[in-house]
Amino acid sequence: MNKFKISTRLWLLITVLSILLAIVGFLGLYATSQANEGMRTTFEDRTVPLKQLGDINYLLNRNRILVMDMLLNTDSSNVQRRSKEIQDNVAKRQDIWKQYTATQLTSEEEKLAKAFDERVSDYTRNGVIAVTEAMRAGNFDAADTAYREGLSPRAPPVQEAVSALLTLQIDVARQEYKDALARYQTLRALALSSIVLGILAAVVFGYFLVRSISAALQHAVDVSSAVAQGDLTTTIRQDGRDEVSLVLQSLAAMQGNLGQIVTRVRQGSDSVSTASTEIAQGNQDLSARTEKQASALEETAASMEELASTVKQNADNARQA
Repeated sequence: MNKFKISTRLWLLITVLSILLAIVGFLGLYATSQANEGMRTTFEDRTVPLKQLGDINYLLNRNRILVMDMLLNTDSSNVQRRSKEIQDNVAKRQDIWKQYTATQLTSEEEKLAKAFDERVSDYTRNGVIAVTEAMRAGNFDAADTAYREGLSPRAPPVQEAVSALLTLQIDVARQEYKDALARYQTLRALALSSIVLGILAAVVFGYFLVRSISAALQHAVDVSSAVAQGDLTTTIRQDGRDEVSLVLQSLAAMQGNLGQIVTRVRQGSDSVSTASTEIAQGNQDLSARTEKQASALEETAASMEELASTVKQNADNARQA
């Protein structure tokens, strides 16, 4: 790991952790968006259709009650009032049905919706409308016949179709909930795995990073202490390219230079010692020669005294002669 600079290793650690953090964040955002989409789908495509189908079912039942009320109360004002309300209910039902079919329908739901639309159209045209028109025309027998032969037998299939659509809404909503739960579990597992992976990567990478830096720094401290104590024989390991390895290289160069200086100083000391020895030997030789010369001078002086005595004696002898 010490083949890379410390700054490079730190940036690598930061990059890895940032990527893992981005992955976890992305998974969180994706899970949130999926949950939001599931809630939107459940509300717009299931809850709202349930309300729409409930309103349609209410209007169908309300029209049937109004038809029965007209058959029981044949007063013209009551017939006009009830027939007007039936027409309004039919228009409302058609409008609600358009809104319902505009939502997202499954293939099964499209089939059920088509069957319901056919049944309710036949029920409205040959049942409700037929009875209402007969009542407004004052033909009560035709209205009663239209009710018994047109409306009454067509009402159960319409209710079955409505019930099938309502049941399908519940089933689809249940399936969407199961799918959302499965997505949640999958995303949760991925998020937990990313978190665990990120923690493990941070711990392992950080451990080796701290270990490599600490070991290199401790080696540099040991080498510096040895050099400070005068030990220039310590082996300096330089097996990396990071900043600490550069420091160790500088220490190795300093150790080599100090060794050369010590060697040159030692060589100079040896030369000085040799010269001092030679000078001392020369002094001894000079002293010995000086002593010899002094002895020779003393002998010469004695000879000169003897010569002087001889000359004096010769002089005395010459005088006498």
